[in-house]
Amino acid sequence: MTGSILKGNEDTFLIFGGHDKTLHFMDNELVIQDDVAFDGWCRCTYPIDLDGDGCDEILVGTGAFIFLSFNFMK
Repeated sequence: MTGSILKGNEDTFLIFGGHDKTLHFMDNELVIQDDVAFDGWCRCTYPIDLDGDGCDEILVGTGAFIFLSFNFMK
């Protein structure tokens, strides 16, 4: 299981995943807002602002040896 805190323009969010092969995006009231299913479990997550817009994207390393990038905040 892995988890990270994402920073948005005004809010923070929790991203977590594990052996269920799904990455979950949760708001600060602990409500799951979105999820993404993929092959391989979540090994690690890393929040980073890749495009300089002030909102973090999430980098994910999977058990299938794949590296993914997601932007949940638009």
